[in-house]
Amino acid sequence: MLLIQPGFGLSIKKWHMFGEKESQRKMVLIKLPFISICWLNREAANYLSTCARAAFNDPEWFVENHHAVRQAKRKAKTTYMKAYRKAWKDHRERYQQDMEKLESENMELRRKLGEAKRDIDAYKRLFNGESHA
Repeated sequence: MLLIQPGFGLSIKKWHMFGEKESQRKMVLIKLPFISICWLNREAANYLSTCARAAFNDPEWFVENHHAVRQAKRKAKTTYMKAYRKAWKDHRERYQQDMEKLESENMELRRKLGEAKRDIDAYKRLFNGESHA
């Protein structure tokens, strides 16, 4: 199995997986200026694919143990909290504007109601003959 990944350096190393001298899992790592090539023998490739399969078959393990996933979750949570705070602030502003609008409408209706009440009282006095003049 060949693994190709970005990297930097100039070296060739032959070693055992996990540094065990008796291990059958052997690797050769070739580092070039912008790429690293890792060749694994059959035992090492089987072990690596077994580990990868186990990780992908158990999503919880992958989510809990993979650094990039943890970082993405942390970033997503931070982004979520920022979005939540912004949405809450927008909601409070809209609520405040709606309350002010309703209060002004209420005051306007009360004023109109007062005027209508005065008009009704004036008409009652006119038709009942009660004149203060």
